[in-house]
Amino acid sequence: MNGSEDKTRDAILRRSLRIPADMEELAKREFPHLTPEQKKQLSLIESSTDGRLVYNPCDVILKNGELVECVYIVEAKSFFGLWGAWPDKAGGNNSVSIQDIVEIHESKSRLPAKIADIIYKAGGTRTGYLLPRATGESDNGYYVFQLAFKDGTTQEYLTGKAVDFVGLPPGKRMEDIITVNSEIGYSNFDNRDGNRKYYVSCYSE
Repeated sequence: MNGSEDKTRDAILRRSLRIPADMEELAKREFPHLTPEQKKQLSLIESSTDGRLVYNPCDVILKNGELVECVYIVEAKSFFGLWGAWPDKAGGNNSVSIQDIVEIHESKSRLPAKIADIIYKAGGTRTGYLLPRATGESDNGYYVFQLAFKDGTTQEYLTGKAVDFVGLPPGKRMEDIITVNSEIGYSNFDNRDGNRKYYVSCYSE
């Protein structure tokens, strides 16, 4: 049997077993395990949860002394299961190797975990708040919500699949957020905001 016949046979087998191509990609990538010290530091971070994916929104310090803000530390297979891609291929996000991280700290730039969890629980595409394809956006998961602040003001947001790192109006801090409305739809976006630039670092359990 020649190479062409091998590929044809494999393709037929894949279709018959309904093995998705992304599962093959999943099997190709390996990530380091957390060190005991990383596990200890990560245990101090209040996580947010989107289904089976646990996000750990952090600021980290690398081996070279560089401070990197807005980093999600996530278990690799759970991340791939939700995003369908690895960090370096998921919407242009930047990845940070877990092996380069020496310190993990709570991020002052993250939404309070209880606020993020409300948004994740409401769902993005799953509850119909997906922008129509006519806008040029894909159907890979977008969240629409409105934050309310202590001074009575509000801010609307349109984000990608992850919501923990968003920009705030001038003078506002994360601790000023009092509630979130995750059922506003997308009718009023003259002054919307979105995600801050963030990074993803994967590890294997």
